[in-house]
Amino acid sequence: MGLTTSYCTYDKKDFTKRLQIIQDTHSLITTYEKIATLEKLPVALPSYNNFSEATETFFYNRRKEVVSEFATIDAKILSFYDVYKLLSNLKSEYERADISPVERMGQIQKVLSCLHVILTVYTEDLSKSCTTYKAGFIY
Repeated sequence: MGLTTSYCTYDKKDFTKRLQIIQDTHSLITTYEKIATLEKLPVALPSYNNFSEATETFFYNRRKEVVSEFATIDAKILSFYDVYKLLSNLKSEYERADISPVERMGQIQKVLSCLHVILTVYTEDLSKSCTTYKAGFIY
């Protein structure tokens, strides 16, 4: 019989912040996926959300860190903070009178793609920080 245990190298405060980012990102994905699945996209966003203030601050402090995974979505998006800015401008860009429903859907899809990158990067980061040990006991 053995016991399996895990521990993570993050301190509790940093670990909690990263979990909050994952929760924020998941909440935003849910919000914007609901919009993307509407049969007909509305001209005005039915709901608009952005990251929490704590997540924004966390991203802002790391704004110079380039995240290569964003390059496949949009060459102008280099960091997590760029995604925050993309969301900040989404409402005004989405609700412009001169864009088509296809362009509106493209904006929502870009946001969702970026959010999925954030979710993947932070989930993998947390997972890599944890080590699992298997301890054997003799009875």
